[in-house]
Amino acid sequence: MDRVDASFGYWAWEVPPGRPAPLRLLLGLAVFLGGAAALHAGGADGPALVLTGVLVAYHAAALDHVAWLLRH
Repeated sequence: MDRVDASFGYWAWEVPPGRPAPLRLLLGLAVFLGGAAALHAGGADGPALVLTGVLVAYHAAALDHVAWLLRH
């Protein structure tokens, strides 16, 4: 499968052709938020809160990446 270089600035992502970038964002959120939900359901509230906080902080710090995903 051919790969498309979707790089700008210091970020570089290789996006397989035909894969919508917003879907990649949603899948990433689903995996990590699902992990936090599983930790919470298992009674590990502290680690669930930490994972959620890290996820929110990462996406807040990488708004250019989130914006790029939403544009493509």
